[in-house]
Amino acid sequence: MKNIYLIAEAHLDPMWLWRWEEGYAEALSTFRTAVELMDEFPEFEFCHNESVLYEWIKEADPALFHKIQEKVKEGRWHIPSGWFLQPDCNMPSGESIVRNILHGRRFFRTCFPEAAPATTAINFDSFGHSKGLVQILTQAGYDAYLVCRPGKEGFPFVDQDFIWEGFHGTRIRVHRSDENYNSVWGHAADELRIFLEDKKDEPVTLFLWGVGDHGGGATREDLLAFHALVEGTRSQRQVPTPENLVTVGGFTYSPLPSDVTTQPDWANDLVIRHSSPEAYFKELAARGDEHPVVSKGLNPVADGCYTSQIQIKQRHRALENALYAGEKMAVAAQLLTGIEYPAQRFAEAERSLLFAEFHDGLPGSGSPLVEEDTLRILDHGLEIMAQENVRSFTALTVGEPRIQDGTSVIQVYNPHPFDVEGDFACECGLPRQNWTTNFLYPEVYYGAASDHPGESVPSQADKEVSNFSLDWRKKVVVHATLKAGSVTRFDVHWKPLPERPRFAPIEEQGTYTFDNPRLHVAIDTTTGLLSDYTVDGRQLLGPDSCRLVLQDDGNNPWGLHSTNTHLTRTFQLLTPLEATKFIGVEDRVLPPVRVVEDGDVHTVVEALFGIADSKAYVRYILPKNGTAIDVEAGLFFAEKQQMVRLVMNHSLSEDTDFLGQVMFGRETLAVEGQETVSQKWLALADKESALAVYRDGGYGASLKGSQLALTLLRGAGYTASDFVMGKAYSVDQWMPRMEQGMRYFRFRLDGGNSDILKTVDNRALVFQETPYALALNPYGGGKKPSSFYALDNLSIVISAFKPAADGNGYILRVYETTGSPQEGTLDIPSLGICARITLEAEEVKTYRVMQGILAEESLLEGF
Repeated sequence: MKNIYLIAEAHLDPMWLWRWEEGYAEALSTFRTAVELMDEFPEFEFCHNESVLYEWIKEADPALFHKIQEKVKEGRWHIPSGWFLQPDCNMPSGESIVRNILHGRRFFRTCFPEAAPATTAINFDSFGHSKGLVQILTQAGYDAYLVCRPGKEGFPFVDQDFIWEGFHGTRIRVHRSDENYNSVWGHAADELRIFLEDKKDEPVTLFLWGVGDHGGGATREDLLAFHALVEGTRSQRQVPTPENLVTVGGFTYSPLPSDVTTQPDWANDLVIRHSSPEAYFKELAARGDEHPVVSKGLNPVADGCYTSQIQIKQRHRALENALYAGEKMAVAAQLLTGIEYPAQRFAEAERSLLFAEFHDGLPGSGSPLVEEDTLRILDHGLEIMAQENVRSFTALTVGEPRIQDGTSVIQVYNPHPFDVEGDFACECGLPRQNWTTNFLYPEVYYGAASDHPGESVPSQADKEVSNFSLDWRKKVVVHATLKAGSVTRFDVHWKPLPERPRFAPIEEQGTYTFDNPRLHVAIDTTTGLLSDYTVDGRQLLGPDSCRLVLQDDGNNPWGLHSTNTHLTRTFQLLTPLEATKFIGVEDRVLPPVRVVEDGDVHTVVEALFGIADSKAYVRYILPKNGTAIDVEAGLFFAEKQQMVRLVMNHSLSEDTDFLGQVMFGRETLAVEGQETVSQKWLALADKESALAVYRDGGYGASLKGSQLALTLLRGAGYTASDFVMGKAYSVDQWMPRMEQGMRYFRFRLDGGNSDILKTVDNRALVFQETPYALALNPYGGGKKPSSFYALDNLSIVISAFKPAADGNGYILRVYETTGSPQEGTLDIPSLGICARITLEAEEVKTYRVMQGILAEESLLEGF
């Protein structure tokens, strides 16, 4: 007996070739059709999983929503997975995936209380899947996962079913659906015949069907054809003759040779039924068959999506950082000052984040209008967080003495549970506008309420953002230590200089060298490239590093044209005249490599480059204290079907590991030039040394030999795919390509001995969730808040600290980052908590925090 489970669904992209409003409208049409067909065909069962579509139905057509509720009660309308939507499954943080599941679970529990909680998670169309998902899924109560990507060519075995092994020893059963997630209108039964011939040796399988992408779902024609097919397998009726077969999209739906007119023998015992993914996996588990084991992320898939539409990726990372750091700051403000936690505002920002993580939004595979919409949605969330974060910050700055006459005040909040030492910048105004031609330079001191009141702080003035030619606005940079979970105040005094500082030329030196007690950097002034990065005597990068290269690419936003070719053409240093024109000054000629900032905190060297119709600047920010160097790049990009990479030549041994952060963990990445995907950091490490790279929103990178390449942007086409009608971009009119114009990037190179890998996640988090700085003058009232919290183990990351959804205390989520057991002391004075946290290797753990109580909680709080 062979059981075939027909899973009718309507994979409906809320946006892709269309804007989300059209997805909204299509959801109404698709769900109405499903209800009508269920009334007409008693055997028909329907599945759909994304709460966002149900939320739209509830809002737009309450009567239809009620009918769906009735079908769910009947057990014929199934809600597998139950997430908010099907997201990209590589680039969102583990915390974002948890929120996606939570949002959907809450909605379905409220609106469909009779429905059993889903035990099968679904992400049909996501472009690969992070290894960290396994632990998230198992902790969220799922025992199975249904995917369509990667396809069978991405595995060394033919089995559709396998066991996926994740972090912390977690495992989940996965079905890889080889027939993909949709079917051609009216031809699902023909496709099923081909599928059954291919899978004739499988005793049980499932078949996904329904018109997809733009919705549609089940059709009357397909249900009638399925009925005929089912009856045919029972009576051994003849299959259609060749003249009745249909060709669609170049495929002829014929399961048998043309001279065969009877059902094959293996079809005699078929049982074909409309059902749900849970029913399929229940039978599969009951059989107890052995399946292959996969112990890595299900990648790569559509590797161009790690870089396409880079502004979406950067804005997404910015909102993740603002939301999760903002939650912690708002909790601190609530506990320490008593202001109300803005739960509804944070929920609105979170919804913006989750919607932007849709698997054609964040990967950059949507149309130009979808790019515009996704950026607007992310900006909506960012604006909410800007408003709420300044509110929390202002509350936390009470209790400071009033400002001294003639000074400015900068205050900085450290959202992390550990002290942070580093360089911090903030713009402020002078106490009074300076109507002279003098340049006022900052002298900075710790504020009166700090641990070191009146102590001098290394500081300097960098170029402010504005270009108003009056000495009025200042960008003040300090090197300081910020206490954990606290506000640090800096008092800024001003001394007059005859003019803005100018710096000695370096272009004739050949090599510009920079040293502090632990750091040595060399920049070749004839090329503008980094030629040496050495920390504590260990060389980490060698000659020709941080070079921008232009590489041939294609129009397809999903896939790179050539993933194994590292170099084609290198951006060249501009001539002095070209550099001067690019900068835009009129009264002097400038060398293309210059020191543009220098002081007690850092030195900044800028180099200017060009290639074809594109120009770029690269800035090396070299610290007077510390060993990490920042690299900033700005590209004026005007190329089509080309990609830009930043390439570095590492000096580690041949026996070097290539590691990258993934959801709630780290994974070893490919080293043969393939494009890889990682999140906030990637790293090279041998037995003695390590080099970590932190990025502000990029995900794609590759390693081949000693060349580490960070993929910055792609001049690919929007939703461009050579398909049935021929070549994309074949219409005789101008159409836009991605990334034309100015794009900005920021990196941190953090090198040293291999011990930095023990703390790399939190070091990268400081780069991402930067301390909040604002020029805010204290009024002298109130009581200064104490430190919010502290955690004494930097191998443990706090991914969330927020109020519990049920209003009962707070939720704290932590994870272990190194692959070794860890423990640390968590101190939250305002809640009377000083407790030990213990984590097994690679473990994610969630706690409910109440007054005096720290208790383990499920990942999906309350479920």
